[in-house]
Amino acid sequence: MPLKEPPATPNTALWTECGLQAFEPTNLTAQQRFSSLLLLDGFVQQHIRQSLQLGFLTAAGASQRGTESYPANLYALADRERFPLLLAGAGEAMSPEDKDDFFETELDFGMPTILDGVERLVAAAG
Repeated sequence: MPLKEPPATPNTALWTECGLQAFEPTNLTAQQRFSSLLLLDGFVQQHIRQSLQLGFLTAAGASQRGTESYPANLYALADRERFPLLLAGAGEAMSPEDKDDFFETELDFGMPTILDGVERLVAAAG
């Protein structure tokens, strides 16, 4: 199967330009700036995709508690002896009884973690 080219549209180019401008005051190389931008974009896109798949985000963008089907399916399919950590950790974190908002909780964890790493990269570049 041939590889498809990424979309090259004026909006994509403008978005990339604006993202790279955010790194302009740093001493990062052009490659480091582009890689940092791709890292942030990739996390946000995957987070949205996963939140939609798990039912914690609507197609209209509204955050919600999620469906009961994902945790129920997880507990039905995962054997406690084979997947003890999955059921103890991730299963409980996505439980319908959990009052946390999955979308916001995971975004609030991921973005600062990534940005802390980019900040260290920027500091190391002087």
